[in-house]
Amino acid sequence: MTSPQDRLIIALDVNTLQAAKKIIDETSDFCTTYKVGLELFSACGPAAINLVKQAKARVFLDLKLHDIPQTVSAAIRQAVAQDVDFLTIHALGGSVMLKKASQEIGLQCKLRLLAVSVLTHHSDAEIKSMGFTQTSLELVLNLLQQAYQTGIRGCVCSPLEAPAVRAAFGPHMTIICPGVRPNGSASNDQSRIATPTMAIQNGADHIVVGRPITQAANIKQAAASVLREIQEGLYAKK
Repeated sequence: MTSPQDRLIIALDVNTLQAAKKIIDETSDFCTTYKVGLELFSACGPAAINLVKQAKARVFLDLKLHDIPQTVSAAIRQAVAQDVDFLTIHALGGSVMLKKASQEIGLQCKLRLLAVSVLTHHSDAEIKSMGFTQTSLELVLNLLQQAYQTGIRGCVCSPLEAPAVRAAFGPHMTIICPGVRPNGSASNDQSRIATPTMAIQNGADHIVVGRPITQAANIKQAAASVLREIQEGLYAKK
């Protein structure tokens, strides 16, 4: 069993190593994994990965790779060399890209690929405006089924879709849920959201929380509060 701290991924959505280090220093008692996303990686590159590793934490590199198969495979090799623990790849890249990515990892590599399905800021109305005829849930399940068939055993989805994803793929799929907002927090630019307690109850293995913690007046207090909500979700599942 993973601890509540292992369930929480804190998003380092800042643009300097100094700001990222401040967040890590204040939250290292509350989580074991940090997300390095597009903003921090674009600003600081592999130094951001090294910063997290120096703190003895796991790296969730959230780049949502979506390109031709050869380019994606080359990027994955670099992530492996950087000792990344989780890496996102967009399921909309198609089965050929996904299969090539899965083969690049193989069976011995510790890196867990995560297929991104539908971003949590998309509403059903926006999904339809982009030309899809399916609901967000239908599209998520179709994309993840394609990823699963290529050998990928991790995914990113909204906490609202987590129960259906868990039912479809069982315990072998690692489910990571962004779009998590603690009780009383603003939704910001997210549409399909849930509380930490609800996300864990819905089947999430890990939740990603950024601004409600990192932009809080008291970061430690905010992280501790999220951890309590995770514990409530784990207790309710027993």
